Amino acid sequence: GNLFLKHRAFYDIDDVDLQKLGLIETDVERVILDYSTRMAQTIERARYFGRNQYEFRERFLNPIAKELEGVSPEGFTEKELFDGLLKVYKATTGLDFSPPPNKAVGTLTDVIKVTQQMAHLPFATLSSLTEPFIALSRADITDTNAFVKEFAIAGGKQIRKSFGRLFDRMKAITGKDIRMFRELDDEAFFDVYQLGVATENAMIDRIAGMYGEGLQSGRARNISNWFFNVNLLQPWTQAVQMGAYRFSHQKIIRTLGELHDGTNFYGINLTAKGRQRRVDQLHQIGLDSEQALFNYRKYIDEDGIFNEALFRQSEFFDSEVSPASALFSKEIILNPSASEANKPLWFNTWWGQVMVQFAGYPTAFNNTVLKGMVRSTVRDPAANIPKVLAATTMMTGIATITNAIRSEGRS
Repeated sequence: GNLFLKHRAFYDIDDVDLQKLGLIETDVERVILDYSTRMAQTIERARYFGRNQYEFRERFLNPIAKELEGVSPEGFTEKELFDGLLKVYKATTGLDFSPPPNKAVGTLTDVIKVTQQMAHLPFATLSSLTEPFIALSRADITDTNAFVKEFAIAGGKQIRKSFGRLFDRMKAITGKDIRMFRELDDEAFFDVYQLGVATENAMIDRIAGMYGEGLQSGRARNISNWFFNVNLLQPWTQAVQMGAYRFSHQKIIRTLGELHDGTNFYGINLTAKGRQRRVDQLHQIGLDSEQALFNYRKYIDEDGIFNEALFRQSEFFDSEVSPASALFSKEIILNPSASEANKPLWFNTWWGQVMVQFAGYPTAFNNTVLKGMVRSTVRDPAANIPKVLAATTMMTGIATITNAIRSEGRS
């Protein structure tokens, strides 16, 4: 069972004595946060993989073993495969983690990570200016207007939210009453927050995965969070992920419209290959094309006019399209954390987090974005090579300019 659900082992020892030894947490907020976090992890782990490794073996490993009976390649060992899968399961679900051996080592690693962040990353936001173009590499030319519009809207909303919170903090300092989470009055923020997109906690986790995961002390985490707020990396990342989410909505609706009409944006009939490419694009973000088309057609009236507003209010849109868009946005704003399983497992050890502190994001980028670009060009060179070349050219150009700014023109 989970330790946070068990009765205390030292029930015969007086609480006062345990408090003197620092063995009882008296911060109610921290206790509630720890409980809710661990309970959420347990619920989601049981939902998708099984509560423990025995359930995981029953639900996944045993069926895999049956499928491999009689078809295993020469030199293949079932034990080696299952051991590897169990390692991934434990690492990604939080059952297996590698804390420092003692408090002194934990404090030292925190100091190293935070000082390295502050020494090397004051202009980290400049390096992230190319991130929106990752979405462009997965878009068609016809998506350009939607791309510009949705990212501009997301950027504007995040700027207003950031300034609003700044003014609220100033009011709080003077003793005036303020209303928390006022951005939830905006339907756009309410929508993305429901799916864990562009939230502060999600961005903190993502930045930690990029530049220093596994900070042990609350003070080190607070300093790190403050630093990335001051250099604007956190609000910028929120804006990019929100823009990618909104852009994906537009791209999905446009793709479904073309599949329904059998023509592309310019009115040219889709070839079998062109139709299959659109089906694959939907499948990559978890949408079944047939089911999506069935629901899309419900909102076409007798005159053949599609009612987008009603479609966006449908149950299918909330339960299928929005989660698919959230997945798309999280592939644009990569989170190189242990739970995403997009980097080697040894990167998650306490010593690996120090030795390769800044290597997590490049590794995840190679394993996700670059491999995705190669995969798309191999599947459909004519359609995807121009998109990939355009995106990489713009990303390289912006990276060159930002490097020149950071190095005062020396790069």
